[in-house]
Amino acid sequence: MRNFLAAAAVALRLGVDLPTIAAAAPRMGAAEHRGRTLRLGQDVLLIDDSYNANPVAVEAAASVLAASGPRRRVAFLGDMLELGPSAASLHREVGEHVAAGIDVLVGVGALGAELVEGARHRGLRTLHHFGDSRAAALAAPEIVRAGDAVLVKASRGMRAEGIVEALVTCFGMAGD
Repeated sequence: MRNFLAAAAVALRLGVDLPTIAAAAPRMGAAEHRGRTLRLGQDVLLIDDSYNANPVAVEAAASVLAASGPRRRVAFLGDMLELGPSAASLHREVGEHVAAGIDVLVGVGALGAELVEGARHRGLRTLHHFGDSRAAALAAPEIVRAGDAVLVKASRGMRAEGIVEALVTCFGMAGD
């Protein structure tokens, strides 16, 4: 939304009329793997934000998942790369923070174990950890159930889009 508003401000400054800008708004959507919401079969709601991650973005995405209504909330959260020497503690802190708004946490990657430990410390009990996205993708159809809301978020280097693909393959798109 903020990106659209910034683009609209630039367009206005360049002389594009407001009706033309307003007509473009409904065609705007999230880029692939960047906050897209997909409705899968069996009433699974999938938030695909698998392109990139940092602590602030993960917490924001998890708050969107937490607000998804009366569903079981499952978060596949992978390593947030390039955080330097504080990476482990930042992952634990994020795990603690997101635990309150989710029902199931799936940590992916070496630092994903720290996410899981942070969530465990906060009392979340349904926890899984996989060493990489491929292993998480193989397990995803067994973890996710009909009616769930699911978030997939990790740094690009984790290739978490494979988890998204596994869920789409398993559940299909709604209406297909």
